[in-house]
Amino acid sequence: MAISDVLKLGPNITIFPVVHGSGDCALEVRRLMLEHRFDCLAVPLPPSFQVEVESAVQWLPNVSVVLQREPKASFSGSSEFSSSAEDSVEETAEGNASYVPIDPCQPVIAGIRIAMQEHLRREFIDIEDEHYRPATAALPDPYALKQVAPERFAAAVI
Repeated sequence: MAISDVLKLGPNITIFPVVHGSGDCALEVRRLMLEHRFDCLAVPLPPSFQVEVESAVQWLPNVSVVLQREPKASFSGSSEFSSSAEDSVEETAEGNASYVPIDPCQPVIAGIRIAMQEHLRREFIDIEDEHYRPATAALPDPYALKQVAPERFAAAVI
């Protein structure tokens, strides 16, 4: 069965938008990757995560987390109204962390797992950002993948 044109960005690029944390999306990613031939998997994570994520994927089905701490920020509290150097305050804020749950029900992790098993090249393509800010969106219920074609679900996500 051929991949729908709805999922093609061009003759050599197929996309499938997913809902993170969805086992139904993970199953669909697995099905698509095993039923079709791909040269490479583009992973929506920064390259700095690749070694640790791929190492953790080898331990599946054991669930784990890959964690990266953001650098601590340093703030200088002096202002134009300070009368002396004694008024200058140095504060160090605790850094936040970015994490990737390594869980077989995560669609991105399912894709990485299949790509590793099938010896496909994997490219971690997201930007490196010291201060990650998650985006929120209203997305369709991935349970719909049990009844709806993947291209219809993808159209609803996009």
